[in-house]
Amino acid sequence: MTTKNQWSSRALAVAAAFMVSACADPTTASIRPLESTPLKAVGDAVDNVLRVEVLKVCKVWVGQAATDVNATLSNAAFANHLASFSIPASTGQCRSVAEDLGADAEHDHSVTEAAQAVGVTTTWTIDSNDNADDASGSGLVSGNVTMGGFIAPGTPRGAVITFTNTVPPPPEPEVCDFITFGRLVLEVGNEKVVISGNAGGLNIDASIKNEFHIDANDVDNHVADAFSYGPITSGPLFGLTNSRIVTGTAKNGVAVELRLYDGGEPGKGTDIVYVKLDGVELLGPNGQFIVMGNMQYHSNCRGPG
Repeated sequence: MTTKNQWSSRALAVAAAFMVSACADPTTASIRPLESTPLKAVGDAVDNVLRVEVLKVCKVWVGQAATDVNATLSNAAFANHLASFSIPASTGQCRSVAEDLGADAEHDHSVTEAAQAVGVTTTWTIDSNDNADDASGSGLVSGNVTMGGFIAPGTPRGAVITFTNTVPPPPEPEVCDFITFGRLVLEVGNEKVVISGNAGGLNIDASIKNEFHIDANDVDNHVADAFSYGPITSGPLFGLTNSRIVTGTAKNGVAVELRLYDGGEPGKGTDIVYVKLDGVELLGPNGQFIVMGNMQYHSNCRGPG
């Protein structure tokens, strides 16, 4: 008899593959009768349920779709080992890769997944029917699984090795649009508020393009350098299509928050503006529809320059 499990941590540089190796003396292995229930042939797609005398390898993808995974054996020592196989990229696919029917010998099977694409992380688990080989870890190597009718005839072992590859989500696209607003007129009490200018797009130094004025209470709050520009994620005007928020400090030192919503033509009664000056909501908590002027949302970015 051979000994207990041996765990390894070797790395392979073979692209997208499993490798299964077997070591035993075929002259000492006697053939056990198959179980009475139907047994899938080596290489067939199978479920992930444990079955004695069968080594199953499963592939799970988390995240965006990935390409199929092909595999070959490093040493096909027995006819009951699969010489090569492919596991589709879809989640939960398993293959029967070895049937270990020897009643008089232990057989150690080492299963390794080769390197995946950059950014893909790999974890693995081993589940054996007698719990002797149960293990889990991260990286490419799963270690060894000892299978077969060792200990005594009638106590065979089976195992399921599952590799889980997690694909990172694609990066969020950078916001690169802009909005123009020509002499928007609103009323606060008996006073007019006039807002005009533009915001959005990128300068050659990656700073935000903007230049706008908010004339209120006979004060011109002129913002030439915006701190931020982008979609509205909460608060006033949140949830309105193509609504945008721009923040900055006016040349007179006033902190400015301007929220704009292009509701379509003609502008009056459709476009909404929200303004906060030094923390004070100039047009109320929800902003106001404009009474004169128009604004235009542009989905194409203004390039550097």
